[in-house]
Amino acid sequence: MNQFLTILKEHLIDKKWIILSLGAMIGGLALLVIGMVDEMDLEAFAAMPAYQDILDFMGGADISNPYGFLSMEVFTVIWMLVGIYMIFYTSLMIPQEIDDKTIELILSKPINRTKFLAAKIVSIYMIITGILVIGFVMTSGFLPLSLDFVEEGLYFDRLWASIIVHILFLGVVAMFALFCSTIFLHSKKAMGLGIVVLFVMFFINGLYGFLEELEFLQWYTIFRYYNTADYLINPELDVYIRDIIVLASLNVVFLIGSLIVFNMKDIPN
Repeated sequence: MNQFLTILKEHLIDKKWIILSLGAMIGGLALLVIGMVDEMDLEAFAAMPAYQDILDFMGGADISNPYGFLSMEVFTVIWMLVGIYMIFYTSLMIPQEIDDKTIELILSKPINRTKFLAAKIVSIYMIITGILVIGFVMTSGFLPLSLDFVEEGLYFDRLWASIIVHILFLGVVAMFALFCSTIFLHSKKAMGLGIVVLFVMFFINGLYGFLEELEFLQWYTIFRYYNTADYLINPELDVYIRDIIVLASLNVVFLIGSLIVFNMKDIPN
């Protein structure tokens, strides 16, 4: 147990500035977007022909609503910014330990492979949660500064409910990259595959939202279950619960897959 906590503590201390900086970047972007809302005619902006195709590709977000605009301008950055970082981070976790020869020293101590990888997995979720909590705390503090948001309603409950979906979505991205790294034991392969799959699923999501005849593609992308704008504008409990169940299930599948593969894999000398 002590080794588990030591590994977990080392990862969190090592990434404290990343947690603070990415969280602050999300909060700072939210401040910028919230400040823009009062200066813009969102309905006129949303009606501009030049933006219709873009909005359709982005899943038909209702940017005439201040929460829809916030979701499109801030939450899309969260999955790209934090998601790509987590792919980079998790892809390096195991291969870097192997390259540095530190994994042999760690596993020679009284800790088995499962606890070793479990400590790293827990650190992944704590890093994701830390980044998002900082960003959401700052966003919550800035919302009352906007007259448009005040008039629309300060839906802090909806905002904070959506953080669970963000954590689970980014968790899927991170766990998939970790799963790939346990298979290949090679950071570049895991990183490349993780980024390619993430953006392929994003474009698939855009295609089925843009072209009705491609609607069947929705079942092949995790973005189908990342409906943050819907939670904020027209919250539907059944959709919210469905998304949580699907994303949580995918987290479990890749998490367990990573533990199984890592325990079966021969560690290169």
